[in-house]
Amino acid sequence: MTTTDERPGTSTGADAGTSAGTGTATSTGTSAGTAAPAIAEVLPLAPLQEGLLFHAVAEDTGLDVYTMQSTYRFPGGVDEPAMERACGALLRRHAVLRAGFAHERFRTPVQFVPAAVTVPWRVQDLGALDPDERAAALDRVQYDERQRRFTMDRPPLIRFVLVRLGDQGAALVVTNHHILLDGWSDALLVTELLRHYAAGGEDRSLPPAPQFRDFLAWVAAQDADAAATAWDAALAGLAQGSLVAPPDPRRRASMPDVVERDLDPTLSVAVLALARACAVSVSTVYTAAWALVLRSLVGSDDVVLGSTVSGRPPALDGVEEMVGLFLNTVPVRLATSPGEPFRDLLRRFQSEQAELMDHHHVGLGELQRRAGVGTLFDTLYVMRNTPEDDAELDRLGEAVGLADVEGGDATHYPLTFVVHPGTPYRLILSHRADVVDAARAERVLDQVEAVLRRGVEDPGAPVARVGAVPDDAAPALLERGAGAVRDGGEESLLDLLDRAVAEYPDRTALVHGTETETFAGLGERVAALARALLAAGVGPEDVVALAVPRGIDFVVALFATLRAGAAYVPLDAAHPADRLCGIVDAAGARAVVLDATFRGLVGPALAGRAVVPVHPGPGDARGAGTAGRAWPAYRHDALAYVMYTSGSTGAPKGVAVEHRGLVNMLHNHRTEIFAPLVASLPAERRGEPVRVAHTVSFAFDMSWEELLWLVDGHEVHLLDEAVRRDPHAMATYCAAERVDVVNVTPSVCSALLAEGLLDDGRHRPALVLLGGEAVGAEVWDAIRTTPGTRGYNLYGPTEYTINTLGGGTDESRRPTVGRPIANTTVHVLDSGLAPVPDGTPGELYVSGVGLARGYHGAPGLTAERFVADPFGAPGARMYRTGDVVARRPDGQLDFLGRSDGQVKIRGYRVEPGEAQAVLARDPRVAQCAVVAPTGPGGGHVLVGYVVLAEGAHDGSAGDPGDGELADLLADVLRVMRRAVPDHLVPLALVPLDALPLTPHAKLDVRRLPAPELVRDGGRAPRTDLERELCAIFADVLGVPSFAADEDFYAAGGHSLLAMRVVSLVRTRLGRPLSVGVLVTAPTVEAVVAHWEAPETDPFAPVLTLRGPSHPAGSDDGASLFCLAPAGGLGWSFASLVPHVPAEVCVHAVQSPRLRGPDGAPGTIDDLADATVRSVRATRPHGPYHLLGYSFGAHLAQLVATRLQAAGERVASLTMLDAEAVPQEGRPVVAPAADEQPGAVRDPGPGAQTGTGREAEVDAEPGAAREAEVDALRSLLAAGGADPDLLAAPTRDDVLDVLADAPGAWGDLDEDGLSAVVDTYLYSCDLMPRARYAPFAGDLLLLTARPEAGERPVTAQRDAWAPHVTGTVTQHTVLAGHHDMVSPAAIGQLGPVLARHLAAASTTR
Repeated sequence: MTTTDERPGTSTGADAGTSAGTGTATSTGTSAGTAAPAIAEVLPLAPLQEGLLFHAVAEDTGLDVYTMQSTYRFPGGVDEPAMERACGALLRRHAVLRAGFAHERFRTPVQFVPAAVTVPWRVQDLGALDPDERAAALDRVQYDERQRRFTMDRPPLIRFVLVRLGDQGAALVVTNHHILLDGWSDALLVTELLRHYAAGGEDRSLPPAPQFRDFLAWVAAQDADAAATAWDAALAGLAQGSLVAPPDPRRRASMPDVVERDLDPTLSVAVLALARACAVSVSTVYTAAWALVLRSLVGSDDVVLGSTVSGRPPALDGVEEMVGLFLNTVPVRLATSPGEPFRDLLRRFQSEQAELMDHHHVGLGELQRRAGVGTLFDTLYVMRNTPEDDAELDRLGEAVGLADVEGGDATHYPLTFVVHPGTPYRLILSHRADVVDAARAERVLDQVEAVLRRGVEDPGAPVARVGAVPDDAAPALLERGAGAVRDGGEESLLDLLDRAVAEYPDRTALVHGTETETFAGLGERVAALARALLAAGVGPEDVVALAVPRGIDFVVALFATLRAGAAYVPLDAAHPADRLCGIVDAAGARAVVLDATFRGLVGPALAGRAVVPVHPGPGDARGAGTAGRAWPAYRHDALAYVMYTSGSTGAPKGVAVEHRGLVNMLHNHRTEIFAPLVASLPAERRGEPVRVAHTVSFAFDMSWEELLWLVDGHEVHLLDEAVRRDPHAMATYCAAERVDVVNVTPSVCSALLAEGLLDDGRHRPALVLLGGEAVGAEVWDAIRTTPGTRGYNLYGPTEYTINTLGGGTDESRRPTVGRPIANTTVHVLDSGLAPVPDGTPGELYVSGVGLARGYHGAPGLTAERFVADPFGAPGARMYRTGDVVARRPDGQLDFLGRSDGQVKIRGYRVEPGEAQAVLARDPRVAQCAVVAPTGPGGGHVLVGYVVLAEGAHDGSAGDPGDGELADLLADVLRVMRRAVPDHLVPLALVPLDALPLTPHAKLDVRRLPAPELVRDGGRAPRTDLERELCAIFADVLGVPSFAADEDFYAAGGHSLLAMRVVSLVRTRLGRPLSVGVLVTAPTVEAVVAHWEAPETDPFAPVLTLRGPSHPAGSDDGASLFCLAPAGGLGWSFASLVPHVPAEVCVHAVQSPRLRGPDGAPGTIDDLADATVRSVRATRPHGPYHLLGYSFGAHLAQLVATRLQAAGERVASLTMLDAEAVPQEGRPVVAPAADEQPGAVRDPGPGAQTGTGREAEVDAEPGAAREAEVDALRSLLAAGGADPDLLAAPTRDDVLDVLADAPGAWGDLDEDGLSAVVDTYLYSCDLMPRARYAPFAGDLLLLTARPEAGERPVTAQRDAWAPHVTGTVTQHTVLAGHHDMVSPAAIGQLGPVLARHLAAASTTR
């Protein structure tokens, strides 16, 4: 048992030495009925106080990590009245301890100091508890005090709890907000508190305390221009901040974990010696060590870290005894060069930082704005150099019986590196466990220690060596980059092709339009042309140009060239003639295999070269007597082809590739790709050839993918130029010819998906190979979620034979470039060629049997990119790809971009591909691309190019008008803004009929039209509320006007201005708004939408999602009632509102069972009657629009017919994915849903993602548990989580997952969850008993795409047809059942519903 003694604390006033100040009295948020205290002074904020205030008000619920706490242990107990008086004495002597902070009604935030405050004093008695229970209870007191937030405008922001511990004495728990004081000040207060206590409550011998206001005056008097000049110089040229964790608005405040260790004593002493030898401070050495570790963590040579500085200017009298928040956090930049000696770096580093010593008072917010690159850092370095008078503290502690003071503080940063001076020095790493786990934190400290050890052992060593990962970690990182070792044998690719010819002579090898060729015929034609080449003098290491159009002839020419021992160089007829002739000349081609159609393109290059017709006559080979001649001897290291790619100088460069890489690729593919595909086919097909569509230009090394299937005996369809460039024709061909494998670039795949490549009801490829460019999430997800289809991404530069890495959709839920293929090694290295840790960006280097010889005829360029491999055998080389990747813990590699391809958008590092992936998810967008040109202001901006889906503007044929198109594109951007930060939203969208592609089917950026980037003013406000909000935004930003859809932060807003907006909204409009909401809803229209969200009562019988636009009491307009699915919740219907005509009110009708079993209708008929009453209570008379989702669809039909029977008009009836239950012979207790052909799928509470079937309740406990599991999965989906995240989720599991869900889902407690699950089971029990009367009217039926094995789409239509007198109009939505109210699904069904409602309204 514990007891609490809570008494009004002592009132404390300003001490005699404190002036009254000049500030006027201001409301500080005191509760109603309490007189506001007199304000002694109003002061500005110190630099760090501004940042801490922002963090406090930005997230005004949950833990505030800047709450500090100290606990004083007194084993002999305390004199409680004396201790209370001592605490009061602290508040009287130090005005800052009485300060409150206000930002409302002030242009800039202020701190105000009341003349007197009540000391927050509380006594907690734990003496009656057992010792073990007592310790746990004390821990709980400390925890509760830390969790209890301070209200920043209600001082004092400090409180005291005296905890009685029985025979263990007492503990004083002091909790305060960090905004009041720093660690130095805390140490001063410890000593002063004990002095007051020792004196019986107040030590009157102490001199007057110097006040924090003096420091604030000193800051105000500093030369702002000089400080700005110094900091601008220090941060000049900075490209980006250094972030170990990307910002995540879902990340909640939490207390960090800590790993720590004492430095080896010898090393600790050696660091001190190194500092002396280099004439730098010891802090400089530790800061540099942390900076080099950060260099490794973020993959950049130019790093920025945060550092705390004492902020106490020596020139200020009494500053060492002042209490307050002098501490400041400033950016520390260190630009490194891999070859710079470590000792030189230390000296330069200290010199650079010395230039800033006089300017440490500048606030971080101001510095970040001046740097212009967004957040500068998310790691912090702290050197604990708080002065402590240990002798005095020991004396006082002994005098008053103090045994120990324990305490701690925290920051919001993912990583805080603390160095604690001592013998030896102690290293402490504070880390957010949700960002950096304990194992990784230990590895980070290992690397700090390794940097220090290397630095002291060899101060002259280059930075690249000193800053590398620990020596014992490097071998494991290098080993993770090695692919499987496999023996490729001595056979050539031609030997393997000969084997296929011998085994399958009559099997179709190649198909091109109406032309086909068998393996026997292919072998004969290859041999004939090869002999013609030999007759023309072609031999090993010669290059033969293939001037042959796409088709079977090209494949024959390719293999004939290899058979003759030569290497081929492909020519693409789509390229200009000058370029083709240049390639022939650059390759030094000895011969040209010519088709007559090419003569006009390559004629000038034929002079002096052997010309061999692609169809040689009998004399072409016989003249040289080659008929009986043996083929040239084969060598794995013989040249196979020269493939030309674009060069940075404008001239193409030819990559020379040997045979060994092709053979290795075939053996790899047999294991990783061919065998899994064949095994996935039906048993009767496994002995048949796989049909492969060849879609890629032969001038692209990716074209070999299909040819490897050919060598292995499979059937390759060479799509002609017209088909391969027409996504519709290509998708149609793949379905008609029952193609099993298609190999395309992601750009082409996106177009194929839009054309129905993977649609139900048609033949779908079993394997989609991707390569040539980065894969977006939309393509990856579409393939991954298609039953029976596997996607496989093949990554590789042309400089490594075809592929270097590979990974499948069955191995990763998000796009990956996979792992190294067989006999291939990849290294992820920093700028000094040292391996980087997992998760860290680094440049990809590749080596292995597939490595190209180099660039044909360009030894200088070869030496530049093909460099010595420091980790391989002597003489080994590796290729520097220029691609930036990061390795996951499972070994998969993620492609992050080019090493020189980063762009900055308003200070953020942006990969345009991320914006492109989000844009592509909009169902109105068939294809898209996002690029980053230079905008009007000189910086990069994102521009999107979109090919709209057919009927996207309104679902009808024909092109939209200019105004209609502009509205559509603006809405697409609005949808994007809901999903990603604004810096990832394109500044403009440019509509195109088709994306321009290069001959290699990659996006041709040069042919994208230039966008019009000048803003046209945005959308004007439409309502009084929007107009008032726009006026506030304009006032705060100092601009003449502000658009309703304009982004506050993009227009120049920042955290301090956001506080001003919040203040004005509250005072002028009387509406609640927090800084946190403004961060996530930065436009006027988004703020209004936030206010118009559903009622806060989650279980209300009827939620009004949009109220009437007509005057109160008017009977104009109509209402749409949306009936909830089995879980009973209607929250998710809010996503429908934008698609409902403006004059129609929207309501969600929820299940009465959510409020408990008492009063819940016992039958579905009773539930229908109760629902009618709820509908009519909301709107007494029609016309009514009714919409039901799954279980709600059955209820909607019953309600509609009851309203009609009562004489009311039901203007429309809409159902989302439901099938009528059979009306005859249906058992009262039904079998499980997956055993019933007519079972109704239901997502419960309005799911957003996932799949599942409603389980009907059986009498058996197992069936009941199965039904509950299905209900829980539905609830996971509703909260935006993966419903298959857990195999058999429990209620506790679901609560844990939904804790981080957005909106009301995150607030769902155990009782709420139980209510939803019980409602789900209740609905499942009622549904089989539904008996329908005919509905007099038409039915709009919106059906989800069926899962594999489910009944056809038409089953729903056929089941409902007998129950309506009119027409059943069915639309299939490309989404799963749980996705029917997701943004993607709403984008499809919303326009259909809008037209349906509009048409129904006009026929009233």
